[in-house]
Order: sequence, then structure tokens, then C-alpha cells
Amino acid sequence: MKNLLRKNEGRATRFLVATTVIVAALFIADLALGGLLRERIRAVMSGLYGAASAIESRVPLAYLFASRTALQQQVIQLRSEVEMLKEKAAAYDVLRADDASLREILHLASSTRALPTENGIAAPVTSSVRSSPYGTFLIGAGSLEGVRKDDFVVTSGGFLIGIISDAQAHRSVVSEVLAPGAHVEATLGGASLSFDGLGNGAGRTTISRDVDARMGDIAFAPIFSQQPIGLVGTIATSSAGASKEVYIELPVNVSALRYVYVIPRP
Repeated sequence: MKNLLRKNEGRATRFLVATTVIVAALFIADLALGGLLRERIRAVMSGLYGAASAIESRVPLAYLFASRTALQQQVIQLRSEVEMLKEKAAAYDVLRADDASLREILHLASSTRALPTENGIAAPVTSSVRSSPYGTFLIGAGSLEGVRKDDFVVTSGGFLIGIISDAQAHRSVVSEVLAPGAHVEATLGGASLSFDGLGNGAGRTTISRDVDARMGDIAFAPIFSQQPIGLVGTIATSSAGASKEVYIELPVNVSALRYVYVIPRP
């Protein structure tokens, strides 16, 4: 270790002496030439500086950062592609989850009678909801198919549409939960609220601005065994700002339903 340190110190000393000798020689030569060497060195450095300035003027500053800008754009593009792939993956999951339901729809579309399924008794809708001002409609399933009074009538997604109010042999009357003039107690965002029925699967309530209600929130009806009765579709704030009008609706067009499910009331 000591030998290595001595060698390094010797090299440094020799380098310092050589540098000193070179500088001294250049200084003496410059004096002997009357400053001519100094002028030559200054002329060379001035030429180098001028060349560097010319190159800088020809190459805009934007080009110096072109590679960085291109990299940033590529990163943004890759992030956008990742988000698109995530969206496509989510859509694929939804389609795969709905595959069984779609197959069932195709099967029901070719049938005009009630069929037992895993979701309950699938019954065709035989009268339009719009045809009745009382919020009722008929389905093609009755007591002989296992339908009972007060049974729940739901969508394929499990949302409560109405209650069986009358069950005959092969057909039944369904009364909408949110029929015009109806009042339903439900919970939304942890608050207990009273919804006024508007018909066609829609309802309305007025809440304080402090109640946390968001688009897409689900309203559940405790009186109907906590069945979901609608999604928040619209929120309108009053002019004073002290309250909000919340409108819920079923995730399907009730007037366009071709079939429903009947499940026993718990």
C-alpha cells in the first residue's frame, strides 16, 4: 500500500513539474516573439468561438429538445393506448357476463309462454305499460305457472318493476312500484327518502344538499326486502341551492320490455 502511494505521489509530482515547464516555455516564447504567440492563440480561440456561434444560430433551440418532446409525445400516446385497452377489457367482461342473459333473451323471444329459469319464472309482457294510466300491465303467466299474488316482478338485472296484484290461471296483473301517484320509502346514499312515482319505472324525491347522492347510485326499498328500484339518472339543484331534486329510473325501458321475471316474495 505504501509503495502504491509513493508511486502515485511521484507521478503527480512529475506531471506538475512538466506542466510548469511547458507553461514557462510558452511564456518565454511569447515574450521572445513580442506577443505574437499570444495573438495566434487568441485568433484560433476567436475562430473556434465564431464557428460554435454559427452552429448554434443554424440549429434552433427547439431541435435540441426534439428528442425529449418526441419521447413525451410517445409516453402520452402509450398512456392513451393503455386506457383504451382497459376500456376494451372492461367492455369484454360486461359482454361475457351478459352472454348467458342474451342467450336466454333469444330463447324467450321465440316463446309466448312462461318458462322457468334460474332467475325465476320468465313471463312475456302481453300489454304495454303505457296503455294503462294506473301503472299496471299484464304478463302471460298465472297461478298455473306458479305465480302468486304479491310476488316480485323484476328485470333480468334484478331491479324491481312491480308487484303481482292479481294472478289468474295463465295471466297476471302487475302493479308498478313507481306508478303515478305511488309513494315508496327507499334508501339512497345512506339516507331514508320517500320517492314519488312518475310511472314508466321513474321516481322523484327532494333531498337536502348535504345528502350525498351521485349519478348511478342505486335506491333500495326496505319494504320490498331491500330490492333495488332504480338508479339516479338526474340531479337538479334548486335556485336557492338548499335542496336537490333527485330522479331515479330503471336501467331498462319499461315500455319496451318483452318479458320479465317473477320471483317469490321473501
